[in-house]
Amino acid sequence: MGDALFVVWRESVEAILVISILYAWLKRNDHDGRGMRALWSGVAAGVVLAVALGWAMVAAQGELSGAALEWFQIAILSVAAGLIVQMVLWMQLHGRGIRHELEHHMAQAVQRSGAFGIAIIAALAVAREGAETVIFLYGIGIEGNSGAGMAGGAALGFLLAAVSTTYWIGVMFAQRRFARHE
Repeated sequence: MGDALFVVWRESVEAILVISILYAWLKRNDHDGRGMRALWSGVAAGVVLAVALGWAMVAAQGELSGAALEWFQIAILSVAAGLIVQMVLWMQLHGRGIRHELEHHMAQAVQRSGAFGIAIIAALAVAREGAETVIFLYGIGIEGNSGAGMAGGAALGFLLAAVSTTYWIGVMFAQRRFARHE
């Protein structure tokens, strides 16, 4: 349960922060509401893509046995390890400028594709975090954790992510307001 809680918490925080940055940009730049609808459509599409990946992995596992199943599991665990290494390296290079980079990509996407571009950026961001979640949870499941315990941990992890990011965003806005009034 604890592993699933941590994985879902961490990945959900990342997804919620990206969505929050996109949402804040749209609040300043979306005057007709189409961008907000596209954002939420993209979020939904990203969730669907992550669920489809999870389903495909479970379906593939169900079709495999013996050595083929072991190689499949090794491949998934290798992908999970690669994702962790890639995330650490990427954060070293881009961590400080994520917000500006996302806002720049949003402005370009709106110029090129309008609301569809917003939906694509949101879908890719959510699908990426969702795919990481699915892959990591698959690895946890291989260890023999119970489905109910993992589901409970995942639900609690998502709840904690929502609460912690809401708190963090609230603190950031309060600090900005306080700094403006000084």
